[in-house]
Amino acid sequence: MNRAWRDLLRAVGAGFAGLAGLPLAFGTVVSLPICPVALAMIRLDRRVADWHRRRASEILGTPVPSPYSGPPRRDEAATWRDLAWLVASFPLGIAGAAIAGGLWIGALECLFAPLIEPFAPPGVFTPLIYEVDSQPVAWLTVLAAPIVGLAAVTVPGLVNRLRARLATALLAPTEAERLRIRVGRLAASREIVVDSSAAELRRIERDLHDGPQVRLVSLAMQLGIAEDLLDDDPALARKMVVDAKGSAGEVLGELRDLVRGIHPPVLADRGLPGAVEALALNSAIPVTLDLNVPGRLSPAIESAGYFVFAEALTNAIKHSGATLVTATITHDGSTLVVSVADNGRGGAEPGAGGGLRGIERRLSAFDGRVTVSSPVGGPTVVHMEVPCVS
Repeated sequence: MNRAWRDLLRAVGAGFAGLAGLPLAFGTVVSLPICPVALAMIRLDRRVADWHRRRASEILGTPVPSPYSGPPRRDEAATWRDLAWLVASFPLGIAGAAIAGGLWIGALECLFAPLIEPFAPPGVFTPLIYEVDSQPVAWLTVLAAPIVGLAAVTVPGLVNRLRARLATALLAPTEAERLRIRVGRLAASREIVVDSSAAELRRIERDLHDGPQVRLVSLAMQLGIAEDLLDDDPALARKMVVDAKGSAGEVLGELRDLVRGIHPPVLADRGLPGAVEALALNSAIPVTLDLNVPGRLSPAIESAGYFVFAEALTNAIKHSGATLVTATITHDGSTLVVSVADNGRGGAEPGAGGGLRGIERRLSAFDGRVTVSSPVGGPTVVHMEVPCVS
């Protein structure tokens, strides 16, 4: 029943959106000679068209991406398709809302026909194709209520899907537009990767300079002093050599930690599933895993999958207040899919400098994508897809 109400609300909402579409399209066409006004109207058209894309995506269960990759232009083909849909959405939305609302009203009229008939003016009460002008006819009309009710439950969903398919046909990007967007995204991701690589190299250099390098210089000086004391004070020299040995072990540990941050040894030894299991075992909250990654992937893909899982898990532990994390990692031969869900408070958003933004930057190097669903109150689901070849 919830689905029936949802279909009805979607149909009614599309009707109101259709009412706004026609004057918006008309205003855009009229304003075309005036460039600043036209660009502002086209930008508004995009927002409305994006709303229709999201509704179509929800109804069909498949994403309907935007065909745009830059600022508004009057000569862009997708702009004219948006205008065409805004015009078409007027009759389609009104018709869909009328059908959905009319069926529900008709079902209620049929059900309560015996109560309505005595108060209805002659020639007005016609819930079906005939006039209900007497109580016997009214009671016969009640028998039709289940049929009309079934139509009210099913037909609006069909109407919504038909409208969503028509919207997808006009509003989804063409193959040429998809290619242009993909090229633009890859060019942007290449710049991000170059910047990220430079930042990572600077971080490693800084960590080496501030950590192991300082310790190694101190160790060399300590050994030099011990060498000078060998003849005059062998006991003190021996103590300094022992201390230097301990310092060498500490420096080695720092270097191991630094290397582990670049490429965890467990990832090289056990592959992505084993590395993820190791993270889950050390997690501060319980983690349920569903892993289906047959064989080994390329080191770069495994590293990307490992670190995005680690980042999502860290975010869940630090910020969500969750008591359980559920993770699914699968590889079907062409795509690595990582999905991390928690039962926390929700409200997570990718932000500048945040962990989710870091996931986006890391995946952009592989033409991957990440989607975040985190309504207030939870749950939060971070879903990542990385194209790859095993």
